[in-house]
Amino acid sequence: MLKRLRPNASSTQRPIADGLNSTIGTTNETPTTGNIMSARLNHQTASQPSINVTTDELNDIVMSANNQAPTSGPEKKVRGKTRVRNYAPLNVEKWKEIIPTDVNKLITRIMNKFDIDMSLPWVQRYVITTCQTTFCNFRYRLKKHFETFSTMEEALENKHNDVKTQEEWEFLCAHFSSEKFQIRSEKNSINRSKLTYHHKSGSKSFMSHQEQIAAQTGLMQDAIDRFETEYKSSKKGWDLGAKPKWDEMVLGVKSGYIKGCGFGPRPPPSRSSQSSINEMSEKNKELEDKLEETQHLIETQQEKIAAQNEMIQGIAGASQKFEEFMANFHSQRSSN
Repeated sequence: MLKRLRPNASSTQRPIADGLNSTIGTTNETPTTGNIMSARLNHQTASQPSINVTTDELNDIVMSANNQAPTSGPEKKVRGKTRVRNYAPLNVEKWKEIIPTDVNKLITRIMNKFDIDMSLPWVQRYVITTCQTTFCNFRYRLKKHFETFSTMEEALENKHNDVKTQEEWEFLCAHFSSEKFQIRSEKNSINRSKLTYHHKSGSKSFMSHQEQIAAQTGLMQDAIDRFETEYKSSKKGWDLGAKPKWDEMVLGVKSGYIKGCGFGPRPPPSRSSQSSINEMSEKNKELEDKLEETQHLIETQQEKIAAQNEMIQGIAGASQKFEEFMANFHSQRSSN
């Protein structure tokens, strides 16, 4: 029977795991729940084969972990194994600045735990998006920890337990206190406050709700009915901001992608569709102009051909008359 790992009350000396933040040597660090769980799960699964997860199962399991939904059994194990925060570099301002080599290492770690077909574009998009979401959520928790201190010096002295190196924590403190970050954070707060309506689906993903409804009714809801299911409460009715948006969906066209449909193949948004229509209209106009020009050229050529035919017929008639004249001339000479 596998015993629970019990660290010392003060701190433990452990090697830093080989990964995106790998270094040679050991570090004295107070163990956290996440580190203990990761170590225990790695010990449990060291000799086990990778878990075969289908796209639908992966969608439900990891989305549940991202939304902080209560998990149990295999899902709890998966949550412990998909801790991007342990290996993603923190000395970057945003996810897009992580170099592709580090992202590939992250994906390799996930593929070592799960049997995932990364050749499918929607699976690759899902894995990258999930890693990005986990990374951003972790950075948000670090920011909240930074904001608990009144001075920069105090924040630098109290590194978050989940940040592996002091160098990374100093970078984060400088980043969180920079004017550029403060301006962007203020803009994001203002934009978030402008949200006029909220969904009623809880922590469960929209796609999981739709699959449950499809299993019960045998049919997938269309975009309008799906919006009503997600934003209309069965007890309180419509959200004050969602009802006009629902009417707009019925009576008009919404630009952009339809959200909440999972990570499958995406239909083209109305913006790109409209631009494609405009491009096709311009190309059709160009083709019509070229066709009209070609038809005019053909008509001109036909007129020239007709004139040449008349000239040929005239020459043929004159030649025939000349032959008749010569025949009469020879006959008269022979009679004389």
